[in-house]
Amino acid sequence: MEHVIYMAVEGGGTYSRAKLYDEKFQLLAEAEGKPSNPVAYGVETCVQNLSELLNPMLKLHKVASPTLLLGTAGGGEVGTRQALGAALLNALPVECVRITTDLHPLLLANSKGQPGILVVAGTGSAVLGVDAQGVFHRLGGRGMLFGDAGSAYQLAVDALRSAAMDLDGIGVETSLTTKLLKPLGVDTWEQAVVVAGQLPKASLAELARTVISAAEEEDYVAGLIVKSQARALFKIMETMQGKLKLTDTVSVFLQGGMLCNDHLFQQHFLQSVRNDDKVKLGQITIGGPESMLSLLNVAENTSWLTVLHRESGSASPPDLSESPTESITSAPPLDTLSPYEMVQQMHQADQRAVAAVGACLTEIAALVSAVAVRFDSGGRILYVGAGTSGRLGVLDASECPPTFGVAPERVQGIIAGGEAALRHSIEGAEDDTDAGQTDIIIHDVDHKDCVIGLAASGRTPYVHAALKEAKSRDALTALVCCNPGISTAQGFEYIDHIIGMNSGAEVLAGSTRLKAGTATKLALNMISTCVLTLHGLVYQGRMIGMRAVNKKLRRRARQIVADLGACSTEHAQDLLEQTEYNIAQAIVMAQHQVDAATAKEYLRKAQGKLRNALEEIDFTH
Repeated sequence: MEHVIYMAVEGGGTYSRAKLYDEKFQLLAEAEGKPSNPVAYGVETCVQNLSELLNPMLKLHKVASPTLLLGTAGGGEVGTRQALGAALLNALPVECVRITTDLHPLLLANSKGQPGILVVAGTGSAVLGVDAQGVFHRLGGRGMLFGDAGSAYQLAVDALRSAAMDLDGIGVETSLTTKLLKPLGVDTWEQAVVVAGQLPKASLAELARTVISAAEEEDYVAGLIVKSQARALFKIMETMQGKLKLTDTVSVFLQGGMLCNDHLFQQHFLQSVRNDDKVKLGQITIGGPESMLSLLNVAENTSWLTVLHRESGSASPPDLSESPTESITSAPPLDTLSPYEMVQQMHQADQRAVAAVGACLTEIAALVSAVAVRFDSGGRILYVGAGTSGRLGVLDASECPPTFGVAPERVQGIIAGGEAALRHSIEGAEDDTDAGQTDIIIHDVDHKDCVIGLAASGRTPYVHAALKEAKSRDALTALVCCNPGISTAQGFEYIDHIIGMNSGAEVLAGSTRLKAGTATKLALNMISTCVLTLHGLVYQGRMIGMRAVNKKLRRRARQIVADLGACSTEHAQDLLEQTEYNIAQAIVMAQHQVDAATAKEYLRKAQGKLRNALEEIDFTH
């Protein structure tokens, strides 16, 4: 085994390719596997796919502690890179991880220190440039919602829309209306609407082949789509030329199936390039995983590169003084937009909150399991937070008694500054470490309890003081935040579970009541609902512990008993009145045909869990 081993990986949105090199950069092995775009598929899926790709190579060559050089689609944001890198250090026997996009190393390796432009058009598209000072600039490549001009995906989408317009009689007649059905595997456009809406980006992009073919057969609409998309990609390249501020001719490198394999698209693009005397076409001689070796020569503090080391978890540690929630979004400022554009941008940004939670499902599930054990033993859930995070904790806790029927003291929300902070901003409350410690003492936290800190930035002093005091009392501790760097940082040994969601920059910089608040609310929904479901307060997806305190809820309770007790609503109403609206007790009465006292005893023997009372325990003997 060599002393130094390098794993170079090109992580695409369609597939990933890897090469294993020894210390002299001699190729030892290569392999191809599933895609590894953390934005499109989530960090957990990417780590699983990369583990499946890389572990067999490492075992075959008996390699331990290599350096992983990863250029991945979706690796443009530092928070995403940090989360992915930390997860890879946990999943793979690697010594160091260097992560960036799949484009930077490709341009770096081929421009050889000179200014250059890389134009990529495959499933997606993007334009990357490096100026005379070595500074990188990126345009395009904004994904499915914002569009990838000149990409196979964009051709497919334009073709589907053109076919739909033809069908509706508001567009130009095109052969695409019939030609697109076969590759979709359907016979009708009613079926096509359903299938196309469920296909992932890479699968939908395969329709571009049909569009190119139709254009080559001189279909007017298909030809116009191909030409306009090639032209749009060229315009982005032209804009990049302006950003680089060069006086000399610049080398332009072309990459991706649309530019390298689809001759008609390439022809339209090159026709525009040849009319530009400030451009010369360069040749890509170093591509794929091999180009990732160029990352070894990049300084660790480079903004577009994230470097993590095994020994400390982070050689370039996450800057905890600045959370991703404080960064500035690259989207247009809200105050420059129309009302519709503002709400559209905010809606699109909110999708990131959902994705951020999705990337942390494993960690959230682990926390749910740990909390459920203590809750079943009589422990409490105590949310501790300041500002928006604290209010969300109080909100979630206050909803548990009416939803699940638990006593108010079992799930509590503690907010810095006390009740007044629910309606007013209490200056300095989030920085009061003494108050954080005192609040835990006042609530008499012990080993049965679960204290969950809530802090969008992950850094709130009040919250950390509370968690430290709770840990000293042997409570289970957790932190829910929107700073993935916290998960890999050192010095948080007093926190048992960290949910570090990567919700990214806010459309209103620093306003964590937006995406960060949404992500936090989603996570708390999961935690409380799943814990109380495991506690037996949900049966067949119904709220059997619900307090029927008004007409609407009494109607709901009656329907729950009628459905789960297999009886009429009139009988259900009678049973509820006999049990003082105890839904679980009424269901036991209906199913076992017993009186209220006997049903109550059945539930007592089943430790209050309806499923046990109905399905597992034989009370007839």
